[in-house]
Amino acid sequence: MAGKEAAVKIPLQLYGLHARYATSLYSAAKKANALKQVETDVKDIQKLLSTTPQFKSYLENPIVKNQEKAEDLDKISKGMNVTTRGFLAVLAENGRLNDLEKVLSTFDKIMDADRGEVTATITSADALAADQTKQVEAQVKAKFAKEGTLRFLYKVEPAILGGLQVQVGDQYIDLSVDSEINKVSKLLASSKTD
Repeated sequence: MAGKEAAVKIPLQLYGLHARYATSLYSAAKKANALKQVETDVKDIQKLLSTTPQFKSYLENPIVKNQEKAEDLDKISKGMNVTTRGFLAVLAENGRLNDLEKVLSTFDKIMDADRGEVTATITSADALAADQTKQVEAQVKAKFAKEGTLRFLYKVEPAILGGLQVQVGDQYIDLSVDSEINKVSKLLASSKTD
């Protein structure tokens, strides 16, 4: 048994390609005792991706050779943690830089779980007023307190017409007018065939 490293316990089990890469990054960073530095690097890369569309397009461009992208990323990532740099090199080598944004987003979810945080996404047809926001947060906290520390993310989606959609982790509550209209439409359609 001597010489074997203990397996890293991943705080959130996710599946799929993005999750495999994100889990690998988390595991490597945890083993290197570099989670904070790697998370900072991830935030910096995410900022670069969101503020520089040319950079994102370059990474997603299948015409540019993976080796060339790896060399450029090595230059860009100078000063970042060695774990982050190695991870970027692996993504480039495997031709997965087009998935970088989703992999990093998945890594964020794992880090949130590591800290005991859960994102509560609240979608409404219009922006909520401050008093409405407080009411919604109080209700969501009451229902989902056991999930962990809630972090609220608000989205505006006019297509839901009114009401709210709430997602906390893998739980989803649809209280939108659009979903109610769909239920009534289905009920009416099924009653016509009877």
